[in-house]
Amino acid sequence: MPQTRSLHNKRGIQESVINFPKVNQFQYPGNSFTLQVAESADSFTKWGKNVRKRDEELREFWTTESYLAGAVSSVCLRNSAFTWELDGPEKT
Repeated sequence: MPQTRSLHNKRGIQESVINFPKVNQFQYPGNSFTLQVAESADSFTKWGKNVRKRDEELREFWTTESYLAGAVSSVCLRNSAFTWELDGPEKT
């Protein structure tokens, strides 16, 4: 049995293919988007300083970024298709 087991291991290793991409060949698709959004974040009102103004700035911003607008729209459309409703205690 040990000989068969080692034969299978050797065959598996020989038949496996491991190709590591070169550093300049591999691109991260979301990297430039992340950097662009990070640069835009510096122009917003700081967290906790003026909540209403920050909310307004974020509401105006998300529609200007196509990836972000697509993600927000997809989540809103998905959530609006749910047939259930939340029914919690009423506040008095």
